[in-house]
Amino acid sequence: MAQNLNYETENSFCADDSVCAKSGRFYTWSAAMDSAAKWSESGKGCGLGSSCTPSYPVRGVCPSGWHLPSRDEWTYLRVAVQDAGPIARMLKSTEGWIGGYVNMGGGQAVYDSLADNGKGTDAFGFSGLPAGYWDVRGLRDDGLMTYFWSSSEYAYNSSVHSFLLHICMENAMITSRSKTYGQSVRCVKDH
Repeated sequence: MAQNLNYETENSFCADDSVCAKSGRFYTWSAAMDSAAKWSESGKGCGLGSSCTPSYPVRGVCPSGWHLPSRDEWTYLRVAVQDAGPIARMLKSTEGWIGGYVNMGGGQAVYDSLADNGKGTDAFGFSGLPAGYWDVRGLRDDGLMTYFWSSSEYAYNSSVHSFLLHICMENAMITSRSKTYGQSVRCVKDH
C-alpha cells in the first residue's frame, strides 16, 4: 500500500480524524494480526503474553487479497531500495518530517529541529509519513519517526520485528518493539 491503513477496529487508536485521514490509525500487534480471527485464521491467538506460529501470509487487519508483511518482506523492501541510495530518504514522504540531523564531527550526529534533511524524496511512492506511535500516554514522536508492524515475532510473547523510519537516520531499520505499542500498518498485496 502507498499509505498507512486507516480502518477502525478494536484496539486501534487515533489522535483525531483529520490526523488519521492523513497518517492512518495505530494498531496493537494483536489487532494488526487479527488475533480474534475476525477476518481470517492466519493470525489467530497472536497477541500480548502469548507466542504464536502464524500461518503465512497473515491477512490480519488487512483487506481481502492483502496481508501484513513479514520480517522477510520488510527486508526485501530494504534490499530493493538500497542500490538507489539512502533507504530511509527514498522511502520517506517529502512532507511532515520535522527537522533532521547535524553532523557534529567524529561520527556524532544530533537532531536539529531547524534542519530540513530529515525529510525524504519519496522516490518509490512509499510515502512514509512520520506518524509516530501510540502508547498508554497517547500519540508519541509525531513528525520524528514511524514504526510499521510485521507479522514476525522477535521474542517469545513480548516483542515483534518492526520497520522503522526515523528523522535522524538515512537507513531504514528492522528493529524489535513491544507488542503493547500502537503502530502503523502497511499491507502487501497477495501474489
